Amino acid sequence: MKENDVLVYVAGKDEAGIRIHVQVGKEERVNTLIFSDYNHVYEESFLQWLKTKTHLPISALNFTLCGRLEKEFQLFSELYSAGAKVSLVA
Repeated sequence: MKENDVLVYVAGKDEAGIRIHVQVGKEERVNTLIFSDYNHVYEESFLQWLKTKTHLPISALNFTLCGRLEKEFQLFSELYSAGAKVSLVA
């Protein structure tokens, strides 16, 4: 992966909340983020986390989103609205 590539797997909801696995750039490790159910604006929290994780603006990042995206379309929309290039993989 390139430095500006971000792989996002939306694992869905469980008792802890919405679980997302993220690999950023050339990092080998995968970050697991859990956003509690009551935080219905987790997309904004995800963008804030990403801004602190990478030195690049959101618009410079290339996202590949995987998982059950029909239920998480708001995340796609939020990234796209921020100017990111977003690809969907079912």
